[in-house]
Amino acid sequence: MIIVTPDQLEQALRDMPINGTARRCSIWTVTTPKLNKKHRVTGQLLIEVYPMGLEKKTKRGGFIGAKYASVVNRQRQHEEANDITDLGDPLPMFNAQSLWKGKGEYVPGSDILVRHTVTGQVYLAFLPDKGREDDHVKASYESTIYCLATGSVVEDAELTGWKPPPSKNKSQGVKYDRPWNTIKIENVKQVRCGEDYVVEPDQVLVA
Repeated sequence: MIIVTPDQLEQALRDMPINGTARRCSIWTVTTPKLNKKHRVTGQLLIEVYPMGLEKKTKRGGFIGAKYASVVNRQRQHEEANDITDLGDPLPMFNAQSLWKGKGEYVPGSDILVRHTVTGQVYLAFLPDKGREDDHVKASYESTIYCLATGSVVEDAELTGWKPPPSKNKSQGVKYDRPWNTIKIENVKQVRCGEDYVVEPDQVLVA
């Protein structure tokens, strides 16, 4: 295990050799769950129920350095072969400039880090392992949400009324989107990819 600061983790990921081949890794993040301020049915404010907020800890398995367009085209071919949708023209190769409506760029010297040109925020481009549900391709991950006031686990069903409707990536040209993540480096607490990098030891999720 290598204990690093957030800046050292970013540098380690920047220096990580890819050489055209995707690398399998596991990533642990700590974030604030994306929820509406008001309950969709009752109108109750989320802050009234969880005044100190919520925290979401997530483990993801997947790949860095994967080619986005190749992944989506394979999903298109799967859907065509199974009469799910018609195969359109191949997508152009993924590039960071297509992110955030043209406000993305690769971090110099890196094949896996991208940056928002306006905010300066750095992200890890990540292809998660996939699961399936009724032929839907879904990101496979493990996550737990905690109440910051009590430290207790909040079950997913308790938050249903505050969850926003799922978004759809219309640019993929598929019925079932192939999950693709851009993960804020500041939210990453552990990366296991050959070496095991850990940020902030008190936040380690897996020893």
